[in-house]
Amino acid sequence: MSNSNVLSKRLNGKHIIFSDVQGNFNSLERFFKATQRMKKDGYICLGDIVNRGDDFDDNRCIEAVRNSESLCIKGNHEDKLLKNTEANKKITFDNYYFVRSLQDKMRFDNCVLFHSSLRNPSERLISQESQREEADYVRTTYPSVNLAFLGHSHRRGMYSHKKDSLHDGGSKPIELDRNDFYLINPGGIGLSFGLENTFAHFDFDKLKLKFFTLEEAEKMVETAEIVRRFEDWYMPALNKFSIGWFAAYVDRDFSYLYNHGNSNVLELANTLRSFNPHRYRKLNEHKKDKYIKDFSLRLAESTEKVRAVVSDFYETKSAIESREEYLALKVQQWPDSSHLQT
Repeated sequence: MSNSNVLSKRLNGKHIIFSDVQGNFNSLERFFKATQRMKKDGYICLGDIVNRGDDFDDNRCIEAVRNSESLCIKGNHEDKLLKNTEANKKITFDNYYFVRSLQDKMRFDNCVLFHSSLRNPSERLISQESQREEADYVRTTYPSVNLAFLGHSHRRGMYSHKKDSLHDGGSKPIELDRNDFYLINPGGIGLSFGLENTFAHFDFDKLKLKFFTLEEAEKMVETAEIVRRFEDWYMPALNKFSIGWFAAYVDRDFSYLYNHGNSNVLELANTLRSFNPHRYRKLNEHKKDKYIKDFSLRLAESTEKVRAVVSDFYETKSAIESREEYLALKVQQWPDSSHLQT
């Protein structure tokens, strides 16, 4: 998509919106890793990719944003880079040209993207009064627009024009009013001095907004991977020919899951631990099959509770469906592997 100043089309789908990387490549790398599998149609970067433009990490940050194919606008730090004669020593030609090609704003039919303020460039819109004045200006300048995304203030949050109120974002998803106008700031993803690193996930079709801290997103990635364990590890080993593998998985995973910090993951850990290989081996063949079916159902139900925590934002398969698929497979018999270890 072209980074032109005015675009006639609407922005649709789900986008991950971030700003103020400030040349912090470590945080940016963590951010892209944490959002790699997040449900999205693209990224939106609201500027200040670099710090001063005189560090190789600034170049690495530009490169990473370029590779993400983000919709991207220019921040005040990019303006400084373009005026910095030393930048040529640390920034590659392609990355320098990319920064030079960025626009100060991008306007779509339903939203406008900018870094600091359209009314008063470089102003940090922090107070309710300043955001009210900015909202009035944007609505007058672009009557068709009901969303404005900006950075610069280093504070995540949302201003509602209809309610004339500020919302700090919180931790829960927010459903927006289609008849209202909003200023939305995702915060900064590369902030220092103890400031919280945050970004936003926005669904342009449903007008649903969720703010994330970097640490929260990383925790959700871990949780999504726990859900995938059910299909990738647990169910394939839950049959009478490889039950030893499953017992080894339980021993390996229990402590990690137990200490994860989420109550649903704790329940899953306890469900895993309830499997009794000694009791299982004493059963006859018919009862072994029933034991596996009953246990796998409890395990699938526990996994589904974990999945509910992340399913709105990360692609995960239903554990109930995975279980049904595996139980329907015709398992080829192979020697018991209970003596093997992972």
